[in-house]
Amino acid sequence: MLNRQTVFYTVLLWFRWSLSTSPGYIHPDEYFQSPEIAAGYIYDIKSFTPWEYQPEHAARSVLVPFLTTGLPLWILRYLGEQTEGVIQNVPRAIDMYFIERSASFMYSLLIDYTVYRMCRQMGKDPVLPILLISTSQVMLVYYMRPFSNTIESILLSVSLFVYTTMLQKGVF
Repeated sequence: MLNRQTVFYTVLLWFRWSLSTSPGYIHPDEYFQSPEIAAGYIYDIKSFTPWEYQPEHAARSVLVPFLTTGLPLWILRYLGEQTEGVIQNVPRAIDMYFIERSASFMYSLLIDYTVYRMCRQMGKDPVLPILLISTSQVMLVYYMRPFSNTIESILLSVSLFVYTTMLQKGVF
């Protein structure tokens, strides 16, 4: 039998999923820079590369767009090649949108997992921290989009988890 906390967290996950796949607009980068750069390289299609990503200017790295959008698009391309035409070679824009947002949702679960594990390592009840993270505006709005801050937060949470694990094992 499921307890109330599990049911409540499942409802919060559903809410997060519905927000992540809903149309919305915070910043142009979420629709133009990340998808355009990644889709151009992965599907070998003509796309516009903003000046800050061009090698002669190099103000920003393409690593973040490839982590947030490129990896999911590459997986979609690989699946398209393996299914021999069941999935289109170059997906429609809506398919790219949903695969990108689905990946953002999956990335957000990494933050949940690391918080849960850190609480368990410290002998604390993870319910309140998970509740606070799952209902925060940052998680529900910003982490559901392909921004560099999302990747930075995931790296921070994983780093803290590794640090607390090493502390518990007496490495430090």
